[in-house]
Amino acid sequence: MQFGVASGVDQIIEYETSPTGMINIQTRQVEEYTWVRTVEAILPNANQTGAIWEEAKTEKYFQRTAILRWMVPIDNFQPVLSAGGISAPRPIPGAG
Repeated sequence: MQFGVASGVDQIIEYETSPTGMINIQTRQVEEYTWVRTVEAILPNANQTGAIWEEAKTEKYFQRTAILRWMVPIDNFQPVLSAGGISAPRPIPGAG
């Protein structure tokens, strides 16, 4: 499964400008939990994506960035893409 079950729930999406680009804020209601996820476009060529595997079954106060992508054009038609998952070396109490 590529995305968590909660990703398929209807959502409200808001867009905000940031000093480095744009952020979209996705809010979903999953049973008694409200789940907020952000995706940040860092101009000119990076993107941070919030947790894509979220199930929204327990209360959490913090969830790490899931993916950081960095794209660099090598010509007018092709980019070089570098991407990777981000994780902490040890769990943070109360974090997802």
